Amino acid sequence: MRTELQLIQSAIADFNFAEAKTEIHPEYKYFKLFEIYLPDRFRGLPTQWKFAILLQQGEENYPLVSKQEIVQEGNRLKSKMTSQSEFPLVIISDDVRVNVEKELVDANDNVFFLDKFRLPGKISDGVPVRNTPIILAVKSKFEKNGKGNYALSLSPYTPNIPVEGWRFFGRHRELEQIMSSKSNCFILGARKTGKSSILAEAKRKLSSSGFIVHDIGVQYAISFGEVVNAMVAKLSVRDAYYAQRDSELLETNFVLNVIKRLRGEDKKRTVLIFDELGNVMRRDSRNIWNFMGILRDLSQKGEIRVLASAFQEIYIRTYKDSDSPLVNFGTMIEINLFSRSEVEEILIKPLSVWYEIEDQNELLSQIRKKFGFHPLILQWIGEYTFKRIFHSKDKKVANHINRLLNEDIKFFKNAFQEIYEKNHSLLEKYLFLKFCKDARDERRELSTIEIKQISLNTELKRFKIESSLDERNYFLYRLSLKGLFYQDESNGLIFKIATPILYYYYESSNDIAEALFDMESEIPQLFKNINISYQNEGSGVN
Repeated sequence: MRTELQLIQSAIADFNFAEAKTEIHPEYKYFKLFEIYLPDRFRGLPTQWKFAILLQQGEENYPLVSKQEIVQEGNRLKSKMTSQSEFPLVIISDDVRVNVEKELVDANDNVFFLDKFRLPGKISDGVPVRNTPIILAVKSKFEKNGKGNYALSLSPYTPNIPVEGWRFFGRHRELEQIMSSKSNCFILGARKTGKSSILAEAKRKLSSSGFIVHDIGVQYAISFGEVVNAMVAKLSVRDAYYAQRDSELLETNFVLNVIKRLRGEDKKRTVLIFDELGNVMRRDSRNIWNFMGILRDLSQKGEIRVLASAFQEIYIRTYKDSDSPLVNFGTMIEINLFSRSEVEEILIKPLSVWYEIEDQNELLSQIRKKFGFHPLILQWIGEYTFKRIFHSKDKKVANHINRLLNEDIKFFKNAFQEIYEKNHSLLEKYLFLKFCKDARDERRELSTIEIKQISLNTELKRFKIESSLDERNYFLYRLSLKGLFYQDESNGLIFKIATPILYYYYESSNDIAEALFDMESEIPQLFKNINISYQNEGSGVN
């Protein structure tokens, strides 16, 4: 008779696995519960799972053990676990009499069944993850239940929603920089490049390391007064009262008193997180120094640490203004497109958990040429594929992704709005469309376009916009931070198209020549130079 651990090892096809935590549930007579963390090769799935295991009942117990009683207990356990736990549940039966897949009540939830006949007695080395019994059981349920949206609870893709934990992909260098540093950190990036997710994952890791972490919600704040109010909202009623009282009686700074209360009595190093603080700095420029000065003084004393995010405009202002409050405030961490290895992590590996990808290098090349490596684009590719492949007869990942270039290109409407519409000036949009159209007319891949000083200057002169070499360099660099272009790694003076799919999306429902004509008549009225005009990043999560 196999032990519970051997059954778990068989389910995940890993005979070296040994970390199953037993849970005490005296109300269950036949099933024994365990909590496990899946090995790294299951990347793309929730890491934490529950297992309920029914061992083979001994021959001498057969007359005494009622099969109906076991089934009833299994249904009670299933109902309780799904209502109380957020983790997926695997119910295993090693008893030949009890087929849990057939006899327990199935529903549109994340409960999966493995019976004795599905669990091999011998574990073979090198079994692909997609062929492990646990994945086959999950896949079987998803495919059988068609378009049930409950499958999305196991999807690693959540476009437009900040992620952490098992759904956090890439950005390891940036995250390590935050975790290993003691200084303040400012995450700088364009819309939807993952700033909020980096902060969310940093919060999770810092909290688990024993830090006091307060995530101050400032996404919708328009002044530093509102930021302070958001900090007060993190306090208990009692602490908020004493912070106000001390300020009035002792004539001390209210913000200092609030932070003192946030730190608590044990005086652990406190981390304050301000996502999209850059918007407040832009809107309430008069009070930047007062607020940021307090944070700087406390962080230099080692009492607090600040993690914040901002649109690139904050970086640009700092770059141009030696009197900026961000000078020497902390480490500036700039994020942009994903690297090839990060694309493998977010797309190739998670999708390979379910179905074979025949030529991974070819698929990566296709994604780079036709879609680009922008994090939001990759999230939408992943979500589209995950939602469709289970109930489709076509199980080839590459075929589903290729459909996004054709009949289902409208799936990128949201990505187009977030990256193209909300994030660029009319002149910037024009240049993107113009360079792409010229390449298409010449039957060249958009990913091969090289934008240089001379080509930019040629386009600007068409509108009688004069610019210096430094201004054009700076203009292109700024564009590379916003999602439509990127700076070539081997030659910083060359810029390339970052998101080809956005042009294909625009082309699918617009006459490009007509759109460019309309822009050409409007641009001379709006632009006399290419000086930077600061934009508001908006309050959407990214």
